[in-house]
Amino acid sequence: LVAAPHTPFTAAGDLNLAAVEPLAAHLLRDGVTAVFVGGTTGECSSLTVDERSALARRWIEVARGTPMRVVVHVGGNCLADGRRLAAE
Repeated sequence: LVAAPHTPFTAAGDLNLAAVEPLAAHLLRDGVTAVFVGGTTGECSSLTVDERSALARRWIEVARGTPMRVVVHVGGNCLADGRRLAAE
């Protein structure tokens, strides 16, 4: 099972990276040990490359030392952006 968690935002529309840790903990408590970040729920087309990168880094930081595996969506309309995200 690979969950596609939503991307958390603040009321102002900024990324809410602080919400990743409790979301990951909730998924782990429910037995979910893999997430697909930044793709399936559609936010990838609404985020800048820097925001997508920050979101991926936060999920990876939170998952470190846990059984959770993180798969990151890097595709998009701009090949250079996809290459950058994949390289990170």
